[in-house]
Amino acid sequence: AALSILLVVLLIFGGYPLMVALALFSFVAVYEVGLALRNKGLKPWLFANYVFVLAAPFVFYFLGLNALIVMYAGAVAVTMICSLFFSKIGAQDMMAALFIHEYPTLLLVCLALVYFSFDRSLGLTAACLAFAAPQFADTIAFFVGTFLGKHKLCPSISPKKTVEGSIGALVGGLAFGAILIPLQGLWGGYVSVVSLLLIGLCCGILSQVGDLFASFIKRWADVKDFSSLFPGHGGVMDRLDSILFCAPFVLLCFTILTKIGIY
Repeated sequence: AALSILLVVLLIFGGYPLMVALALFSFVAVYEVGLALRNKGLKPWLFANYVFVLAAPFVFYFLGLNALIVMYAGAVAVTMICSLFFSKIGAQDMMAALFIHEYPTLLLVCLALVYFSFDRSLGLTAACLAFAAPQFADTIAFFVGTFLGKHKLCPSISPKKTVEGSIGALVGGLAFGAILIPLQGLWGGYVSVVSLLLIGLCCGILSQVGDLFASFIKRWADVKDFSSLFPGHGGVMDRLDSILFCAPFVLLCFTILTKIGIY
């Protein structure tokens, strides 16, 4: 709850505080995924990745998307070159480092792009869908699964998740889209009812995909949580896992809506 409140405050203020927060959260998230992979004996070289995630929000804000793409390609190239020349880093370690460039790095970049790619009113609406809709869907899924859950969804990956909870997540995503219809008026948002409901529903689906993917990695790595940064709640990745798969989808949807001029 505290993290959600912090994110809302940062979204309202935007600017440098939000960029700094995104950079720090991204740094910790990359570290946590690296930690999970190290638990399986892998040794990914992550220095270039750390530099990229710390600089990415600022590079995009001041220099634009092209500079960000070039910097990302450079970080990947440096990772591959250094992995080749460090004798103690094997091919599996290099593959692990490249995996982290994709997950969570690219998805984290999408979180920043969701907010900073559009004007403030549209960006706030997009950010609410990317950040809050998955959280709302997860909350509804938890309560529905706790009180009504009987049929296991993916017992081999996440034994506690149920089909009933999954349906609750869809309802939660749709409900948040409905809540956002009047709420976006507070900052001058102008996205249509149909768009908000459909994107909210899809976020309800993707939040579960993100959660299950993170659970798959943790089960494979033999760890309960990505870290213990938040006692009893895991780490940054444990809080962001359901958000990460929603961010690129919301970014794509709002980019298309902007290009065709229909919201």
